[in-house]
Amino acid sequence: MGNTPWIIKIVLIIAYPLAMVVALGMWIYTVVARLVYYLIGRNLDYFVGKAGVGGVRNVARGQIVRIKANAEGAERVTKESIALVLGGDSRRLIDRGPSLPCGVICKMGGLSSHAALLGSELGIPMLFGFSEVQLSGLTDGIEVEINALNKTVRIIRKG
Repeated sequence: MGNTPWIIKIVLIIAYPLAMVVALGMWIYTVVARLVYYLIGRNLDYFVGKAGVGGVRNVARGQIVRIKANAEGAERVTKESIALVLGGDSRRLIDRGPSLPCGVICKMGGLSSHAALLGSELGIPMLFGFSEVQLSGLTDGIEVEINALNKTVRIIRKG
């Protein structure tokens, strides 16, 4: 820093501590938000994901069918069910053919994923980006309503 101009030195002296304060604040916010959700959020009857794609329909209502990473449970999907894809490739679920779900909730993925593009073409509302805590309360048989426009899952009736 011997030959560094004085203006750059001032900016670095101010910017570095400011960046550390912002990073610490974001970390504290994340920890507090997760703690609050863990304590009270699991008892809510609705929750929000990170992304949603709707196509022709934005809302779907049906009973949850949990599908594991190895596609275990995919054979139970019907036209009246909401598929909850916990891992793996949700595209395989959509490629199945005649027994497509009326909606899909994916733990991972996003708007540019192959499954989202297929879901948009077929008019299947899909939601992406949920935490393990959010999905832990959704068991087989629970009736939910998903809204791809608002990115929400609302529990209608517990099974």
